[in-house]
Amino acid sequence: MARVRPGFGFYGGRSSENARLLIKAAEELGYEPWVVATTQQGYIVPEDVLNLVNPPKEETEDDAELAEGDAPETEAEEEVAAEVEETEDDTPKRPGKNDSKADWSAYVEALGAEIPEGATKDDLFALADEAEKEKN
Repeated sequence: MARVRPGFGFYGGRSSENARLLIKAAEELGYEPWVVATTQQGYIVPEDVLNLVNPPKEETEDDAELAEGDAPETEAEEEVAAEVEETEDDTPKRPGKNDSKADWSAYVEALGAEIPEGATKDDLFALADEAEKEKN
């Protein structure tokens, strides 16, 4: 795990959804988006951003009754949840540039495009763009 400077904390789970959530929270607090630093396992952000996304609280009896996936608690979580709902259909979420060639291949195939033998990752980017245009 990456070293964390004082005043910063680690947020695990590297995904575009988590990145958007943390950037939105950072912006709500007046930070520039670049304060959300990416590591191999997740993100390093100022502690107050972590506290906004995951507020520290004491466990109560009500907490025991809450189910995972309850309504978002912050404005940033609400916006990310809305974006996720908008993109939920039969097509998987578009991979990021750093995702694997296999992820891109699966995405392009899910869009219904044919992948030529020997296609490079750059070819897959272009195929995905073309297939997305045709789909919309």
